[in-house]
Amino acid sequence: MSSLSGFISDESVYLNFNTGGLLDFTGLLLGAIIIGVLGVLDDIAVTQSAVVSELYNSNPALSAREVYRRALRVGREHVGALVNTLVLAYWKIPQN
Repeated sequence: MSSLSGFISDESVYLNFNTGGLLDFTGLLLGAIIIGVLGVLDDIAVTQSAVVSELYNSNPALSAREVYRRALRVGREHVGALVNTLVLAYWKIPQN
């Protein structure tokens, strides 16, 4: 649907010729995207757990509901920033 081929530069074409077409560049590209997304999910999970811990430690009198509400606000902003980063990282720049 998105027509991703994995061929982004002349080097990938040369590598394809030298290996006799045995490398699956679409699979390599998909693998790289999956690894990048898993790294982002790990970053979100670790940061959010630190945020919840710091929110609670800063004021132990906060109820669990209030800590959740505040952590959710921070989490929305964090996910938004990471989505922007992913879009910029994987955006295909047209080559002239």
